[in-house]
Amino acid sequence: MGRLSHFVTVQQRLYSLTIFLGALLLFLIQPLFARLLLPLMGGAPGVWNTAMVFYQAALLLGYLYAHLSSRYLQPKQQTILHGLLLIAGVAFLPVGLRAGMEPPSGASPVGWLLMAMLTTVGLPFFLLSATSPLLQRWFSRTGQKRAPDPYFLYVASNWGSMIALLSYPIFVEPYFTLKQQRWAWSGLYVLLAGLLIYVMVRSTSSVAESAEKEPLVEPVAPIAVMRWIRWILLAFVPSSMLIAVTTHITTDIASFPLLWVIPLAIYLLSFILVFSRRPLIPRMWVAWAFPFLGTMAVLAFLINASGPPAYLIPLDLGLLFVMALLFHGELARDRPAPGQLTFFYLMLSVGGALGGLFCAIIAPMVFINVLEYPITIIIGALLLPHLPTSRTPLNRVMDLAIPVAAGLFSAEIMMYIDSMQLASSWLTRFGLFLLLLPIAALWKRPVRFGLALTAVIIGGMLTSDQYHYTLHLERSFFGTLRVTRGGKGAKTFQFWHGTTVHGSQSFIERLRYLPIGYYYPTGPIGRLFNSGRFREDAKIAIIGLGIGGLSAYSKPGQDWTYYEIDPAVVRLASTSPYFTYIRDANAEPKFVIGDARLMLNKSHEKYDLIVLDAYNSDAVPVHLLTKEAMNIYFDHLTSTGVIAFHISNRHLNLTPVVAALAKYEGMVALWCPDSNISEQEAMSGKVPSNWVFVVNDLSDLAGLQRDPKWFPIQPDDDKHLWTDDYSSIISVFEW
Repeated sequence: MGRLSHFVTVQQRLYSLTIFLGALLLFLIQPLFARLLLPLMGGAPGVWNTAMVFYQAALLLGYLYAHLSSRYLQPKQQTILHGLLLIAGVAFLPVGLRAGMEPPSGASPVGWLLMAMLTTVGLPFFLLSATSPLLQRWFSRTGQKRAPDPYFLYVASNWGSMIALLSYPIFVEPYFTLKQQRWAWSGLYVLLAGLLIYVMVRSTSSVAESAEKEPLVEPVAPIAVMRWIRWILLAFVPSSMLIAVTTHITTDIASFPLLWVIPLAIYLLSFILVFSRRPLIPRMWVAWAFPFLGTMAVLAFLINASGPPAYLIPLDLGLLFVMALLFHGELARDRPAPGQLTFFYLMLSVGGALGGLFCAIIAPMVFINVLEYPITIIIGALLLPHLPTSRTPLNRVMDLAIPVAAGLFSAEIMMYIDSMQLASSWLTRFGLFLLLLPIAALWKRPVRFGLALTAVIIGGMLTSDQYHYTLHLERSFFGTLRVTRGGKGAKTFQFWHGTTVHGSQSFIERLRYLPIGYYYPTGPIGRLFNSGRFREDAKIAIIGLGIGGLSAYSKPGQDWTYYEIDPAVVRLASTSPYFTYIRDANAEPKFVIGDARLMLNKSHEKYDLIVLDAYNSDAVPVHLLTKEAMNIYFDHLTSTGVIAFHISNRHLNLTPVVAALAKYEGMVALWCPDSNISEQEAMSGKVPSNWVFVVNDLSDLAGLQRDPKWFPIQPDDDKHLWTDDYSSIISVFEW
């Protein structure tokens, strides 16, 4: 009896270990592969979101395979099939992009990205996806003491996922090169394949004995259609919110593994908590917290809040955690018997895949604004657990009357805030939240609460100045593009990428030739151009187009080339009726569409000036600030040329990063902050900006280095030298 008990314990541990390792590999490959893509596709949030759609689709196929093979194959047949597939997966090792794989220029990279993932990590990821449901189903047939409720193994799976995600930015990325990561992952995959085959072969006899006592098609009670539709909806909401929150955070800060994995880790943590034997957080606490966090998030969306991150990031992550805990908790409470385990997981993966598809693929094509974020909150509100409430005719009338009143109230409040120019005041935002607090108190009536939030959003959007002054709005793979007319009497058109202004131009005829904003004549870049430093035959490369404001400094005979990844930006800057810098330029510019680093590397030109001015909203593309990228810039720079880094940023201090890059190439860096601007300059359209000029010798700056407000800089150490294998946003983050 003791030996049998020991065997049971060993077998349980073996199942847990195998599931844990499978999940570990499954979630290590996600940030690893995204990191491999950075030098090719930059840091656009769409890259990670599209990858997430692929992962969810592969997970769905893995769960479908686990369900069908467990349902219709004998244990021995299933062992042989899965063993052969695991061996076939070895052919894809080591994981990585093949030589010559590059995304298309001037077109959406979604198709290319999905195909690249399918042909590189597709089969291994598919097999890893099937590991947990397969082994849980196998364990349920072993006849062991805990076999009737094998869902405890799901906790082991999620712990493996969590450890993988959190360890990648903390332990894996900082200490191992991508080559080492790829080979280590591949070695662990081979180990897992051997372990899986061993577990299946060792367990075949016990599973087969159990299978002899039950028919191939198990006599389980059919699941009602509405029940599994509910499973799909409950899984849809957290998945959709996961991608919406990730997009929100990475759009305005930076796209790098830590900010990708934190939301995903929170998402997985909710599974661990709800499938534990004793839930640590009471259901009612979560159901109470969601309406208040959701109302605050809707408020932040309405007033277009972009900071400070110390408030917005915890709000986003807290809302995601509460929603995932709430809806995954409902799924855990409604889980079926082991006979329907694989079907249950299949429905969860369907909901997850639909949530990812909605946010990452459908929403950018259907919505010209980032509406998936509030829409997901509204769907979550409508799906809140119903509490006993009376359904009198009066209550039904109130279900409509209260949302209408909330919408009208929201419209009035937003008009007041805009008229008083109070949107940027945190005191005003807090006061508005207090006024909207009664809406959150409607959470006991999901329909009323959901409709009230909908009315608040519609009312606020219809009356807010930020929408009233919007002249053009569109969305591309790389973000939301908006053209606005400056409010409150301002005589400018503004170009927004996400929540950041990427260029302005006066529409007063005599002033429309004047470069304003970051490029004002008295600013650092304006002084560089006006110094006479660049001859009439100079060659100039600008990485990041915006509205082409720098073209105002062009001279006849000069050669100007803009490198821009988003074709929509090129179209707006060159053909829009609102911006004329490109059409008015003295030197007709050329446009190279595609990732600047890749396109510049293909060029044979030598430039007298290279300007780095590329951002996704306020998020810096990390791959443009690595030593590998700096090698490319240096190779395409004349001996007396200048590299100008525009590092204005609300959240990141990039000065030490650029200083480290300059030191790496044996060049010198001059930091040029320009934060103190006069009232007259501000009235004329100048805004603060922050630049670093990198040259071989300070004399190449034509005397500008003698400005006492400009400072030569040296890195404190080498930790700020970013590479394709290493970067640390945390070290330059400013809360």
